[in-house]
Amino acid sequence: MFFQKLPFSLLTGVLVILALIAGWWYYDRYRIAPEPALASLPLTDLEGHALNPDQWAGKPVLINFWQTWCGPCRQEIPDLEAAKTALEAEGFVFAMVSDEPAALLGEFRNQFPGSLPLWRTASLKDIGVFTFPTTLLFNRQGEVVYKKVGMAEWSSPEMLNRFRELVR
Repeated sequence: MFFQKLPFSLLTGVLVILALIAGWWYYDRYRIAPEPALASLPLTDLEGHALNPDQWAGKPVLINFWQTWCGPCRQEIPDLEAAKTALEAEGFVFAMVSDEPAALLGEFRNQFPGSLPLWRTASLKDIGVFTFPTTLLFNRQGEVVYKKVGMAEWSSPEMLNRFRELVR
């Protein structure tokens, strides 16, 4: 067999290199978003108007990064709507952010009307979001206090209470 004729150290070296390549690929594709500063997120509404960072100052903000083609992203929208309804009286702000074209997001809004504001950014990859959905909760000081990659039960009593505790 070919592998029996290779020196053990060469075979080990090749395996280590392959593991490093696979690890880097996995990390680049599925890494958890960094903790961006809320005030520095480059967001615009669907008409192209930039978000005024003061608009969210002093408020807890939950941002869900998503894509229209993402099945899990679509599935969790009703639950995000319910969480927004439960927490907005307490000052929480909810937003959905995508880097897809504004026209596509507008069509999506027409098909699936809701109360969650849709925002755009030029590139989710530039923000550090590579997996969808990815959700960040910012406290009143604009610091990330919770992050989740994948779906969650956003409106469960446990999750709502956790959000309240995290932003105190």
